[in-house]
Amino acid sequence: MLQADFAARHIGGGVVGQGCVQEEIRFLVCPELIVSRLICRAMGPLESIIIVGAEQFSKYSGYSRTFTCEGPFIDKTPLDSEGRIATVVVAIDAEHYKPKVRSNSNIRIFLARS
Repeated sequence: MLQADFAARHIGGGVVGQGCVQEEIRFLVCPELIVSRLICRAMGPLESIIIVGAEQFSKYSGYSRTFTCEGPFIDKTPLDSEGRIATVVVAIDAEHYKPKVRSNSNIRIFLARS
């Protein structure tokens, strides 16, 4: 399952400091994504980061100041041929991605150029 992360230039945004919106919530409920902050440098305008196998561990509700963890989540996403959760997260720097109309076609074109 392909999932887009319209990321901050530094993947994960404010997940280890401040901030709790889309990208940070994704990293909080799939905590192994936080490791990418240690091994990935800041993204350039035509770069993307691809992470395979991200598993969701937490249920949640709310957004920003109302965000709360609601307990454990059992991720029922099927496994790929290598036994990983069949999730592919593709992060792109949202600052450099500004199409006139956001659509799946625009995302595919951007990723193909990366």
